[in-house]
Amino acid sequence: MTERMKTISTASFVICESGSKRLMQSHLKKKRSGVRKTLLHDFLTIYLIALVFSMFKQVNRLKREQDVKAVVKKGKSVFDPVCGVKFLPNGSEHSRFVVVVGTKVHKSAVRRNRVKRQYREIIKAHLEKIKPGVDVVFLCSKQALELDYHEKEERLLRVLKKAKLLV
Repeated sequence: MTERMKTISTASFVICESGSKRLMQSHLKKKRSGVRKTLLHDFLTIYLIALVFSMFKQVNRLKREQDVKAVVKKGKSVFDPVCGVKFLPNGSEHSRFVVVVGTKVHKSAVRRNRVKRQYREIIKAHLEKIKPGVDVVFLCSKQALELDYHEKEERLLRVLKKAKLLV
């Protein structure tokens, strides 16, 4: 494994837990002696790789607006002060997910996207424990901004267990 690949693989982990701004700063500090274009190219490569790894697989994405609206309107719900879950059986062998963090949570898209990335990582880490054949919408409140990764994971697993979505 080359030095550049090591940087990319460690950076993709850092971006999921810390956010892209912190990653860019640490990456720029490591590569101060390079050409500015190379730095930008390396950062964009790392960011895109991390973005791909933070996304759900194609079969696990709840993408269509009408599907999301159907889950929100007809689905059962379980809520916690920090996060909530709305779910509806979809009749397929795969579960599909979407994380919704509205503008009421925070005005800044950067902060909202960080919360989304963290929740996606939590869901991906526990995907094999979640029942198949369910469409799930994860909703977040303002309090999610103040919690760290492990507290969010604990709360989300508690909500999934309460909803009886864990196998």
